[in-house]
Amino acid sequence: MAALEQMSRPAVGCDAPSAGLGFTCAETGVARLRSSVLRGAKSAFAVLSYVSGLNAIRTRVARAIYGPSLTVLAYHRVNDLDSDMSPYTVSPRQFEEQVRHARDRFNITTFAEALRMRSSPSAADDCLIVTFDDGFRDNFTNAVPILERYGLKACLFLATDLIDAASLGSQPPSSFPGMSWDEVRALRDKGFELGVHTCSHRNLAAMSLEDARREIILSKARLEEMLDGHVSYFAYPGGKWRSHFNDAVRRVAAEEFSVCCTTMRGRNNLRTVDMRAVHRICVQNWWSPFHFARELEGTFDFLSHLISA
Repeated sequence: MAALEQMSRPAVGCDAPSAGLGFTCAETGVARLRSSVLRGAKSAFAVLSYVSGLNAIRTRVARAIYGPSLTVLAYHRVNDLDSDMSPYTVSPRQFEEQVRHARDRFNITTFAEALRMRSSPSAADDCLIVTFDDGFRDNFTNAVPILERYGLKACLFLATDLIDAASLGSQPPSSFPGMSWDEVRALRDKGFELGVHTCSHRNLAAMSLEDARREIILSKARLEEMLDGHVSYFAYPGGKWRSHFNDAVRRVAAEEFSVCCTTMRGRNNLRTVDMRAVHRICVQNWWSPFHFARELEGTFDFLSHLISA
């Protein structure tokens, strides 16, 4: 029960979707207006850069100079429930459209394969990895069948205290239940990658280093025990540098895992990416197919420090 209470006060980032009308929990009138203006500005910029041909030029130049890209998408829930008002919940139909678009333009791969490809990145295509945070059951029931339909895999980051929980979040029990351990093991048997998202999904930067160390190490030990195998992947709850993790926490995670994911937005370069600080693009449900395509092209990468919408 304590774990559920902690989850109702999660690390605020793209891991903490609101029950509000498409805005994060802390937003009020002025912040909502600012978010709407920024979203409109991003959409206008996307159209301008695409129509002008700047996108195509920038993509070719970046590939020539830096080599193949590594884009990592972060999803949370996949359902079409009217009660789920989070901006980070996409419908199964939207998810399938996005998967189909990504499959046609990228080599959709896994972290294990990306680590191998780094030894010869010049020979690799632009790569994309699909990830899910928290461990919601609809990942298993709605998203995984779609991925399997296209012969694709993903990595799911699990908050271990919340597996088998009746509800993940502050919604009423059973609104958004977590996966069961049987479902987690089924994902392992299907060949999906599984990673750690701490025990309780609390903000690691808001606790003592020793408490953060326990969150990281105990969650890894628990997942390895339940899967009877080694776990190499980790995602920071909240995921923002300084807000949700710091240098000391990062060193702890780097000692335990070969891949650590953030929610710092933008694409990575396969040749130079720090695999202990992987950037991800947190997918939101207000994105049109056109906007989603521009996100994957890196249209907004240079805005990553200015715009979080």
